[in-house]
Amino acid sequence: DILQFDDVSSQRVRLGWRAQSKDYGVYLGAAYEHEFKGDAIMSVADLQAKVESLEGDSFMGEMGWKHDFTSVPVAIDLRAVLWTGERSGVSGQAYIEYKF
Repeated sequence: DILQFDDVSSQRVRLGWRAQSKDYGVYLGAAYEHEFKGDAIMSVADLQAKVESLEGDSFMGEMGWKHDFTSVPVAIDLRAVLWTGERSGVSGQAYIEYKF
């Protein structure tokens, strides 16, 4: 059977802050996000599934560490994010940046 997803058009606003230690590179952040619109439409074998909506409020907290090396043009950023509300879950990210 063919599983089909339509495009999701999303409109949202996010307001937050981040504080970072210049000495140690540790940072903390928090944000509030409101999704105004975001309906996901899908079908299987020409049968429409229930429309899922992303509309609502979410809150995000983050903690991370970023280090810029002085001897080489490289930076590392490690980050953990926790979401609650309409969007909920945990994610982690690791970035290596090379500056040239």
